[in-house]
Amino acid sequence: MVGTVKQKLYIRSVPPGMTLTITELNTLHPTPPEEWKAALYVNDTQVKAPIVVDPSKNSGYIGEVKMYGTHPFPVNSPGARLEIIFKLTGTPTRALDEAAAEKFIADGRAENHLLEETVTDETVAEIGPIPADLPAATRIVEDWPAPSEAFDIKADEEGTTRAVSSQDQFGRIIVGTTKWGWVQRPDYAVTYYQWSDTTPISLSSAIPATIIGMPDPAHVVVGFDADKREIGINATTSTDVANTMASYAMRGILWANEKAAGWVLKFFWPF
Repeated sequence: MVGTVKQKLYIRSVPPGMTLTITELNTLHPTPPEEWKAALYVNDTQVKAPIVVDPSKNSGYIGEVKMYGTHPFPVNSPGARLEIIFKLTGTPTRALDEAAAEKFIADGRAENHLLEETVTDETVAEIGPIPADLPAATRIVEDWPAPSEAFDIKADEEGTTRAVSSQDQFGRIIVGTTKWGWVQRPDYAVTYYQWSDTTPISLSSAIPATIIGMPDPAHVVVGFDADKREIGINATTSTDVANTMASYAMRGILWANEKAAGWVLKFFWPF
């Protein structure tokens, strides 16, 4: 065995009024599959879905994705990856509209045009293309679970009741690595994230050369922009940037930063 890579994973924010549930944990095996393992652990105990995410507890710590080879000298391979399917349910609170009027950056200068970032093909190209050996989703886009048809009856500002759609939104996170050597660990841990019908973006974290060194934690932020009618997901290895992104996201602002991999955005208007 050439060692183990442990990637800590946090989901730092969920839009107020919504619930994020991890519904599936799937190991994506390379060939030959029996030589590689990937699973989610908390305190050295393997955990299974479903998992309801609570960012208010332990900063949204989901667990540690452990990836390792089970053969003394595994073949040169990307190893196993863990696919995390999640579901976002509920209706984001309209209280975010009030916060949207208070867009500002940390030093107090109003620069609204810097706070959002639209993911384009050029943005993805700058971060790096998706590797050809990235396993396909366990289902094609058309086979993703359909949005629920549930409706909530709510009163608007004038007290008139109306039906509000609470469509479920599905996404996935894949935690993996670059290729393992014959007798050494990979150079990078890689976290991919996307909504069910969007192009994924990847976040890389260097793996120290020492056998006990591990990559920096991956912090995922999920938010909702009521002004632009979009839900977004972003990721970073910086705790400080994650704190700021999560703070803005809870106020309905999808804040961009060069130390984050980039927002994957999807149109969403449940009101």
